[in-house]
Amino acid sequence: MESTSFLIIGFKNLKRKRDNKPMTMVTCVTECTEQDNSYGAYGKKALDFFLPDELVGSITMDAVGKNFVPEYELNGFGKPALRGYKLK
Repeated sequence: MESTSFLIIGFKNLKRKRDNKPMTMVTCVTECTEQDNSYGAYGKKALDFFLPDELVGSITMDAVGKNFVPEYELNGFGKPALRGYKLK
């Protein structure tokens, strides 16, 4: 099975307002899917990924322009949660 990858166009290190906790948001682009087309969206779309606590700050300027491959696991509520990533 081939992994889905997204092109990194930028990232932002920030702090959550509520508790001042550091966070990293990675912004990527991908082609719209047939399902997106059925909703009237065509071309490319931007997606934001928030890295898990242990990976905050791990993205650098060298990553911009590379492919981001997210790795997921099921959290305690049975929902997918980002646990890591690979760069290609």
